[in-house]
Amino acid sequence: MIHEVHLFDEMIKYVYEIRIKDVGYIDLLYLVSYGILLQKNPNVFDKIVEKMDEEKANDILLDVLLQAYGLERKYHSDDYFKENPYKYLVDVIEAAYSGNSNVREMLGDYMTKKWLKGHSDWGWVKYVKEDDYCGLWSYEAAAVAKLFDIDDSSLKDTEFYPYDFAHYKPTTIKAAERKGAIADQKEMSYEAEEDLIIDAKAIIPPCFYKHVNDFVGDYRKLSDEAFLEKYELDQIWSELDEYAKEKKSGEMLGKLLVFELTEKGYILQLDWKEDFEDYRDHMKNYWSKDGETKVITFELDNDQQYFARIPVDNNIQDLFEISVKVHE
Repeated sequence: MIHEVHLFDEMIKYVYEIRIKDVGYIDLLYLVSYGILLQKNPNVFDKIVEKMDEEKANDILLDVLLQAYGLERKYHSDDYFKENPYKYLVDVIEAAYSGNSNVREMLGDYMTKKWLKGHSDWGWVKYVKEDDYCGLWSYEAAAVAKLFDIDDSSLKDTEFYPYDFAHYKPTTIKAAERKGAIADQKEMSYEAEEDLIIDAKAIIPPCFYKHVNDFVGDYRKLSDEAFLEKYELDQIWSELDEYAKEKKSGEMLGKLLVFELTEKGYILQLDWKEDFEDYRDHMKNYWSKDGETKVITFELDNDQQYFARIPVDNNIQDLFEISVKVHE
């Protein structure tokens, strides 16, 4: 475990110097989990928690892990960076605090049934089958087992569970006393804050109207360079001339909206080799709680697939010249 000890020390130094936003969610979750598994003094995270509060880093799992390790945030999260699968782990923590006798089985289900599948939209399911696969580990599950002294013996030979790391040091820590209930997730709003300024109500859910209005407004008024930088699209178009040339084709706004709504979580993006049915459960219904929907695809000229859900009665053939089809 010398590698993990050294890696933690290097990660802490690195995170001290940059914005939390630039760390990346998984790296931050791993860092907190490493600290717990190595039984580091909780105050090593004080500066990081302060930065998380300043940047309003919104993730219930991180809040709960930090609180269980004796650290309190001033900013209280009401959402998950990634609800599937991490909400299931928060359920395990809730059960542990409540003395639920099934907590051992719940942790096992998280590891064997929820964890890998919950990252399929990040390509992890596909990655473990590739020749260059070199390992994936659920450090956060081991950290929870250590904090709450959950019997993880049944997970010793479970793929993706870092059993040796969980037992690297004799356990001398325990979860801090809970202060209040674990935060409830903010209920999704299906309402429009304002009217949509473009003709795309059949395809864009009302809860995204304001963001899309801001996006389209910036597209129309900002310089190309400023627009690309603001929405971090300069990673796609590294050459400004290339972007400007493509923009003249007339298909740019539709393409940009697909990219932006993918980033916001409404549109699901997959590699062309991947099977949509493996990912269907990851798609939220942003239109209403119970309304019936159908799946549509956006036909972009690249090697990716793009899917979204719209009400069954909505008929649409294109989004600003980007062809849209019903997925059979």
